[in-house]
Amino acid sequence: MPEGAAAFHAAFQEIFNAHAETPPVLDWGYIDSEGLHTHVFPKVIPHTGYYWLRGTFLRDQDMTQTTSNPSTGTTHTHTVPMPPQLTPAAAEDLLLVAWVGSYAVVIGVVVASMGIAGTL
Repeated sequence: MPEGAAAFHAAFQEIFNAHAETPPVLDWGYIDSEGLHTHVFPKVIPHTGYYWLRGTFLRDQDMTQTTSNPSTGTTHTHTVPMPPQLTPAAAEDLLLVAWVGSYAVVIGVVVASMGIAGTL
């Protein structure tokens, strides 16, 4: 092997080995009564030991907005039903977990593409 190619190969191998030993940044998980279970971390993380990305844990209700017209004294209300794909995370849902340093952060609920295909 030419000298330059050997040096490149050695550098690439060093980088590959360094990253192969670190845990992944993204992981799969699910919650149950015990806590958060992830694919990589071998123990259950208690409910007080992990975080949720704001907006991932949504309220389970329709959104309503009421507007008023002071000059006419009338009001108008819009109700937007909560799509089933945006309901809060529930036990046994498949979750996407990000590892930020040593902290587990739930960043999303994973749904099958067939679950949203009819709503697009």
